[in-house]
Amino acid sequence: MDGEKIIVEVPATPEYVLSVFQDQHRQIFLLEHDMLPREELTFETTVEEWQWQCDYLEWRPLGRAWNDAWGD
Repeated sequence: MDGEKIIVEVPATPEYVLSVFQDQHRQIFLLEHDMLPREELTFETTVEEWQWQCDYLEWRPLGRAWNDAWGD
């Protein structure tokens, strides 16, 4: 490979997007807390619940961080 990135295209179904968030949520907890999250993210998880699980204080920085991560 000569430095090119391989992009895997899959349909962005709600289930796929949730699985991406769940995976990132687990990785963040493992890196920052050396443990798995207290609760798994689900379709019923609110942003407020997610924010408290990750110890984010406000929703706006959380939104900006995800915009940066997703390239918006």
